[in-house]
Amino acid sequence: MSIQFHFGDTYHHKYRVGDTISWSDRAIGSPRKGRFEIPGYPEWCQTCKLDDEGYYLVQFDGDVIIGYREATEGDMESFDW
Repeated sequence: MSIQFHFGDTYHHKYRVGDTISWSDRAIGSPRKGRFEIPGYPEWCQTCKLDDEGYYLVQFDGDVIIGYREATEGDMESFDW
């Protein structure tokens, strides 16, 4: 599954769990410390045909992606859109 999220350098990177995100002058947000989650949405998958319209939360510890999970309605209400 590929999840689009808008945090860090946004130049078409293909990150995986365990990767450290990049920062540049095009970055969205700023580096953080500790654990936090950023909302994202899944891309349509040509291989498995996943076409999920829900949201996911990409989990970070500092600049490292440590996982992801499906977002609940309560999760999404907590973000300042």
